[in-house]
Amino acid sequence: MKKLKKLITLVLSICLFAALPESGVKALSMHPVDEESPLFEEAPVYGDNDQLRAIVARFYRITLQREPDADGWNHWVEQLENQRSDGANLAHSFFHSPEFLDREISNEEYVTMLYTAFFDREPDEEGFAGWLDVLTRGGDRNDLLRGFVNSQEFSNLCDRFGILRGYMMAGAVPANPGIAQFVSRLYTVVLERNYESEGLNGWTQKIADGEVNPCHVAAVDFIGSPEFSQRVLSDGDYIRLLYNAFFGRPADDGGYAYWMGQIGYGALRNEIVYGFSCSAEFRDLVESYGLTYTEEGHYNPRNSNPYTRGIGIKGVQGDPDPYPQGFMNLYLDEFVWNEEFGVPYEFEGKTYYFTGDLDDPGGRLFSRIRELNEADRAVNAVFILRYTNYPFQQVLCDANAPAGAGYYLPASSGEGGDTMRALWTKLASRLQEYGLHIDNYIYGNEANSTYYCYESSFDVATKAAKYAEGFYAMYDIVTRYNPDTRCSIAIDHSWNLTFAPRQVLPAKAFLDNVAAGLAKKGNVNWFVSTHMYPAKVNFSNLWDGNPSVTQSPDSEMFDARNLKMVTDYIKNTYGAQHRVMLTENGFESNVSGETNQAAALAYSYYVAKYNDMVDCFILNANNELAAGGECDFSISGKLAGAVWNYLDDGDPAHKDWIDRTFLPVIGASSWKDIVPGYTD
Repeated sequence: MKKLKKLITLVLSICLFAALPESGVKALSMHPVDEESPLFEEAPVYGDNDQLRAIVARFYRITLQREPDADGWNHWVEQLENQRSDGANLAHSFFHSPEFLDREISNEEYVTMLYTAFFDREPDEEGFAGWLDVLTRGGDRNDLLRGFVNSQEFSNLCDRFGILRGYMMAGAVPANPGIAQFVSRLYTVVLERNYESEGLNGWTQKIADGEVNPCHVAAVDFIGSPEFSQRVLSDGDYIRLLYNAFFGRPADDGGYAYWMGQIGYGALRNEIVYGFSCSAEFRDLVESYGLTYTEEGHYNPRNSNPYTRGIGIKGVQGDPDPYPQGFMNLYLDEFVWNEEFGVPYEFEGKTYYFTGDLDDPGGRLFSRIRELNEADRAVNAVFILRYTNYPFQQVLCDANAPAGAGYYLPASSGEGGDTMRALWTKLASRLQEYGLHIDNYIYGNEANSTYYCYESSFDVATKAAKYAEGFYAMYDIVTRYNPDTRCSIAIDHSWNLTFAPRQVLPAKAFLDNVAAGLAKKGNVNWFVSTHMYPAKVNFSNLWDGNPSVTQSPDSEMFDARNLKMVTDYIKNTYGAQHRVMLTENGFESNVSGETNQAAALAYSYYVAKYNDMVDCFILNANNELAAGGECDFSISGKLAGAVWNYLDDGDPAHKDWIDRTFLPVIGASSWKDIVPGYTD
């Protein structure tokens, strides 16, 4: 695991190598254990476990300069064999024993003992000189002891003897050996395999240092790991595994029935894990290992998404300023590559080839996500598929897709569907591995529009069925890795309108058909991403009236004037958990003028802010005239730019200016008259 390799490197560099001479660092390079070493040959054999008795005997001889007494020897063999102790505790007990401390040992002897005890070899000349210099200059022997104990070379030696290495903290204090036992058990029960020493020692260190607590390691780092997520378990097997992992016992009939019932009611698996990890029985299991159960930093499947913390609704496409809502267009075709230039990825027994961006934590993709995560901004990512000239990318498109549309519906079956599932898995697992998160996955762009999301049938039911299949494949995978993420259905503002020139299908009928398809999959907590442009996109005078915009659910279009009708329909039909994100909103100035543009922006923003179903308002501020489009949506240097900056900035004078300047343009005396729920 890449994280753990980096973690081990970090441990060695911080705990052992900091401020030490190069010669000392070289002295801790890897050396194989020599089974023909005199240390092994000299160890007498008593009892069944020859190797354990040998390693205990060597500590007696090296540190105390005597043969082991029978009681002490048997005690340590029994402790190590049953994993009630580990190499770190063994080392601490001998090197800090009164018998050892009473001896007058020179620095030269001490360094030689460390090499002999922990690496089973004599120090090389350069290494010996380096470490001796550290001690001569006042270095603490405990720091050297800690470094040798936590080294990979000692870990290899412990593996050879079949014991846990453990972990030594600052001051050469050994960590509770129960930590390693707890982690070792997770490998056995959750992943159903033996641990690798890097993983075991890495998690032991993180728990010992308080970086994570046992609850999080069990519920997220193991149950939520890519390795575990690849396993295909029925709901029943999943519940039985949780009983074993968190309670250390088989499921009782009543408890099993309860949790199966919760799944039947639509509870997500990650929410079920939360219930187990919060239980008193799991607390008892954690404490039985001598660990502390704490709620601080506890795993919670609903605590990572900025949306749940009310961060604010403002955002701009392209993110020129640090508004709370970040936005990214991610092109699916850019991730898929061929065998010659792509990076191979194994998924469900097949090999796929994806761009190296998905393996580069410092590359353009993950750097941007990291920037938004670290600023605690929401990451709204629209996943769009374009038509290309490359056959290996065309496989992603809906069957019979011709060139010429803006964007395309990703394939949901066959080779293309398999490739999409592999892509979602790799993206989600990499995000988890790198400690990053996308907060809102938007599947496609204005999916009810054939031009912006091409599908060959031009039939709303057929297209919605294909969309629902592809959407669910994404949802099912990404929410396994991050249960707090949102997955959004993409529609435009053509609520009941069929627009022939670009084959726009009615957004309401499309949404209803997609929701029906997802309902067949179970309790899918979908969201809606929509674009609230004026009903006539190149006309910002919303208040002048438009017969296509009414307060009836049968309204052809929607914009700021009847948004509440749309959100009420979603809330009353499907439930208030299906939140609405306005991820593209633009107001032109080239036809209507700057004053009307600014008034429309203020009006639409307040409509979104005071709607209890809306969680974001992201502005399209591009001059599309420059690219051959119909509208100039830019706001920089215009009245709309001042309005955008002043909205919710906390300055009463700015708020008063917006009210005085633009309410008369709209023809209203108060925002309360035209904005449902307005309270300021």
